[in-house]
Amino acid sequence: MYTATLSVISGAPHINGITYTMQRSITDSTPYELASNTTQQACTFYATLPGTWDIKAHVIYNGSRDTTLFIRMRCHFPKWDMILNGNVSTGGTVRGAMDQAWTRTKLLATATGCAEVGFVIYLVTSQTGSYYNCSEVVEQTSTYDIRASVMLSPEQDILNGFDPLLQSSFYVADFHTHPPLSKWVGSGALIRKVGPAKLTDDSPHYDSPGRNEIPSFVYDYIGNNGEHESKDSIDSPAKIYRFGGNQRNSNYYAQED
Repeated sequence: MYTATLSVISGAPHINGITYTMQRSITDSTPYELASNTTQQACTFYATLPGTWDIKAHVIYNGSRDTTLFIRMRCHFPKWDMILNGNVSTGGTVRGAMDQAWTRTKLLATATGCAEVGFVIYLVTSQTGSYYNCSEVVEQTSTYDIRASVMLSPEQDILNGFDPLLQSSFYVADFHTHPPLSKWVGSGALIRKVGPAKLTDDSPHYDSPGRNEIPSFVYDYIGNNGEHESKDSIDSPAKIYRFGGNQRNSNYYAQED
C-alpha cells in the first residue's frame, strides 16, 4: 500500500474550501475527488491501483481559486515480503493463514491418502486502507499412488475496475501446500522431492498473459538432501518456498509509464 499526504499551507485569512484530487498522469485525465470542499489543510491519499498518480489540492479563498503543484506517486503491485506480512480481513497475516493451511494439510493425512490445501491471494484496496483476502481455501485429497495436487482458479484478475474510490480486488499471488507421506503404512518407502514442482506449459501460473510473473508460495518440508520420505516425522521442519515472479507486473494493465 502506498500512501502520501498533501498539506496546504496558506497565508490567506479565509479559506472557503479545499478539494483534493488524484488522477492518472499518463492514461486518464479524469480527476477523482477524494475530499471535496473541506477546510482541512491536509489529506492522506492511498494509491490503491497500479500506475502513476498526480495528487493536487484546489483551494478557494476570498473568491479566488488556486491549484497546488502536484505530488507524483507511483504505485506497484506488492512484492513477496509485503504479501507475506500483510494483514488479512479475518485477522492475522497472510503468513499466519499459510501456517493454518499447513496444519490442516497434516491433519488431512491418513494411512490411505493425503491432501493439498491452497488459496488465491487478493489485495483488496480502497481509500480507507487495504488488506489481503485469502479466505477461499481449496482442499483436494488424493491416494498415495496418485500425485496430489490442488487447482486454484482466480475469480478474476481485477474486480470493480480502476476507480480508486471503489473497493477493488487484485489477484496478486497464490499459495498451496505439499502433503506429508508420514501416515502411509504400506511396505517399503515413499519418497518425493520437496519444494516447488517443475513448472510446465499447462501450469496455472503461465496460463494467460499477465500471470507469468505472479508470485507463488508453497509450504513444504525442508527434507533431507531435497527429499521427504514416509519414514520422516509428520512434524519435521518445514518452510514456505517462493517461486514465480517477485511481484505482479503492473504493465499488464498498460497503466505504467
